[in-house]
Amino acid sequence: MQRIEKGESAPKGSALLKLTLALGITPDDLLSGEKARDTGYLSLMHLGVLGFSYNPALGVLVPLIMWLLKRDKIRLVDGTGKNLVNFQLT
Repeated sequence: MQRIEKGESAPKGSALLKLTLALGITPDDLLSGEKARDTGYLSLMHLGVLGFSYNPALGVLVPLIMWLLKRDKIRLVDGTGKNLVNFQLT
């Protein structure tokens, strides 16, 4: 584990599988280490604000829930979610 953390060696199949099971993630998440880029999800967040026309609370709740679910997994969702929720509350 220490050699893997220091970057001296790469995890082999069995070690990688044990790490992913212990952390509850996929091997791709462990190896990539960077956030995905999904502009479709960002567009859907913006469209979620239209829930305001049905019920004013949905204009805040839909972007809030979408932001909380994916803020650490998709690039730009953290800032966009904060801005959408802030705008709707204001």
